[in-house]
Amino acid sequence: MPFVFTKRELSHCEKFLDPARALCASFCIKEGLFKALGKPYNFTDCEFFPNISVTGGRLCVSQRLLDKRGTMRPAAMLFDAAPGHITAIVYLMKQPSSTPIRGSR
Repeated sequence: MPFVFTKRELSHCEKFLDPARALCASFCIKEGLFKALGKPYNFTDCEFFPNISVTGGRLCVSQRLLDKRGTMRPAAMLFDAAPGHITAIVYLMKQPSSTPIRGSR
């Protein structure tokens, strides 16, 4: 598991009543990110910390992985589709420009 989950992820998921379900949610997000990127990446460059209901959570991506993507930033949504089923949606969204937009005067 050290090639898929970080120590922080494992520690976080162990606190759930069903740790396997929490790890499954995290893996679903990592797999979805792999598909969104369209190329391999080190799974430990991405951490997902599901919330207590395993229907959402916090996605953390390493700066190294972000640097490879340029202006695209990953985002994720997690759904408890049915008992025993988890659905993950991962997409890349364009980061807003750092240049402020000026209003007309």
